[in-house]
Amino acid sequence: VPEGDRGKLLGIVNRNIEKLISYLDELQKVFMIESEEMCVCRTMLRMKSEIEGLFAEFDRAGRVRGTHVRVPDVTVFAGRGRLRDFISTAVNAFQKWTGEVPFVECVSSVHGEHGYPGDQRRFRISLIPRFMDRCVEERKNLKDFLFYYEVHLGLVLNRLAAALEGEMEISARNTINLTLPMKPGFHREKDLIHPLYMMVERAELTGTEFHLVDLKLTGVVKEENWHERLLDKYFHRCFREHGIISKGDEPASYSLFIMSRTASQVSDGLREIEKLFRRSCRSRGDEIYPTVHWTIRFTRTPGTQTASPGIHLAEEFV
Repeated sequence: VPEGDRGKLLGIVNRNIEKLISYLDELQKVFMIESEEMCVCRTMLRMKSEIEGLFAEFDRAGRVRGTHVRVPDVTVFAGRGRLRDFISTAVNAFQKWTGEVPFVECVSSVHGEHGYPGDQRRFRISLIPRFMDRCVEERKNLKDFLFYYEVHLGLVLNRLAAALEGEMEISARNTINLTLPMKPGFHREKDLIHPLYMMVERAELTGTEFHLVDLKLTGVVKEENWHERLLDKYFHRCFREHGIISKGDEPASYSLFIMSRTASQVSDGLREIEKLFRRSCRSRGDEIYPTVHWTIRFTRTPGTQTASPGIHLAEEFV
């Protein structure tokens, strides 16, 4: 084989090997999603800060040419790792489809804000690619591209959307839409067992205290979700850096998994949340408002136990 042709053949082989490796990586991700080996914890996410922070990472890494993010400051219970994987995979799909580093617009909306029960409200994220090349008529439709030419990427997006308990669709205008439930029903594994195992292991590795707190609002009007949104804001103000917050097994209840704080610091933080909540309700003019009840259900202090307390506690909850 002539030297020039040999170089071309080696280039083709290298490109095919890279493509095969990427396909295997995506297939492995699909199996991990379905076997729940990826992060399956659901936690309270402030979507504006979560998505803006993710796109800032993309920008620093050179994965996007630019972004335009318009997301309302709402709270959604979802798996942080899987949400980030979904958006990252969508950006990767845009790059493969366009053949260039994309400019991505991210907009979102809330469906059912007024007159809908909380468990029927939906949060939609729309990812829209913008092109340097305006001659897009000859480009393959994004939906066809993902389901005929890059099937593995379409498969991963679908599996991630299902794992998030949401729905994915690709519009005729080449927009990837992800619709998520804002108030999903309580799921024992995602909201209690997995977060418990994860946080206990993290506390053991860092040698810090761990606390599991049950918190509940009593006296909530079913159609009114203002009080829950207010409480969500104070959770993030007081405990965002020290743990995760999941849904509780009763209406308007939460499980707080807090580490790197002493029991007295946790109690002080909870009292501060209660005080801020009460003050906001009064300043709003509410004569009757819900009350905040909380209890520290479990505490682990490093060096006081030999067996993993999380295992025993998880067995108690199953």
